[in-house]
Amino acid sequence: MEFNAIEGQLPLNMGQLSQLESLTFSVNQLGGKLPTSLCDLILLERLFLAFNRFTGELPSCIDKLQSLKQLRVSYEEC
Repeated sequence: MEFNAIEGQLPLNMGQLSQLESLTFSVNQLGGKLPTSLCDLILLERLFLAFNRFTGELPSCIDKLQSLKQLRVSYEEC
């Protein structure tokens, strides 16, 4: 779901998507803090959230996602 101007925050219950292997919301208008429930996505291999308006830091438990191979969360002002 890239380049869709999606606004709002990621749901706090994202971790309930237990079979999710890839999550792509890059280049949208998402904001707020990343929910710690992302750490419940133990099958997640790709997490692409770059170029949004998230605040704060990555949840510290992200490093426990052993299946995670690709992580993109950068943001640069143009």
